[in-house]
Amino acid sequence: MPLLTPPTSWEKSSPAVALDRPPTSVADAGFTLVEALMAMVLGLAVVTGGSVAVIDVLRTSNFTHQNAHAADLLREETAGARALPYSQLTLRSTELAGDPLVRSAAGVLRATVGAGTDEPVVLAAATLPAMAHRGTDAHENTAYRVARYVTQPANCTCRRFSALVTWESRGKEHRRWASTLVADVYRGASASWSWELVDAKAPVLSGSTVKVPLLLANHGNRDQWSLSVAVQRSGTAVPVVAQWHTDADGDLVGERSLATAAGRGASGTQESGQRLQTVLSIPLPGPGTYTVTATSTSTVNPSAQRHTVVEVVVP
Repeated sequence: MPLLTPPTSWEKSSPAVALDRPPTSVADAGFTLVEALMAMVLGLAVVTGGSVAVIDVLRTSNFTHQNAHAADLLREETAGARALPYSQLTLRSTELAGDPLVRSAAGVLRATVGAGTDEPVVLAAATLPAMAHRGTDAHENTAYRVARYVTQPANCTCRRFSALVTWESRGKEHRRWASTLVADVYRGASASWSWELVDAKAPVLSGSTVKVPLLLANHGNRDQWSLSVAVQRSGTAVPVVAQWHTDADGDLVGERSLATAAGRGASGTQESGQRLQTVLSIPLPGPGTYTVTATSTSTVNPSAQRHTVVEVVVP
């Protein structure tokens, strides 16, 4: 058996050569480029989704604050309307021009308020104060617009006050309504009488003569009253000779004359619970837009008056 030759010194000092070879398992490998990109995309999606959620919460909170302020404005408006003298719970026709919720029908301005309620607008007499139709308010960098409406409900001696608040948020208009019925009160008691259009009927124009159906109703103690009328065209008083008649059946055909000797008014006495249905006939001098203010005055308390205002257009 041959003897083995011992290694030389060169062989002892020579290092072993390590051959490159692929890893023997997947666990030994690092992230590939595709895996790294996917991880970045997923992380970005998580961060972005969280940011969007935070922004949505902030926007919802901002709208909640805006809606709450609109509700506060409506409460202030209704409280202010109730605090006004009943005679000032009216509007001026000149301020209603251009309002898409107000239209003219047979010479009577009507407003569509709240959830589609369509009622005649209560207009102010030319010489009496009235509430402003529009208003504005600013709160926390948001501009609010307020529109006020006073209408006459059917079969009611009260008036309806409605307020509309609108504002814009994220390019979209938002609106909120409030409405309340206001009765005429004096020292905590109901007013003694009411004076209004018969069931909110419109005046009728026959040629150049306008006929206005009006109802005088006594809700309190026995009272004495007088009726009068004033007519204006473009802000200028127009002298007219009005005729007052009873009209129990509401056909606008006068039955019994109520005119005084001057032919310009009427007067009488009314017991509690009585109603007097009348028709007012006025010949108007030519074409134009006329404002007719019919007034009932208590002769017991001359400071107590009721006004009904209508607009008539003679072509």
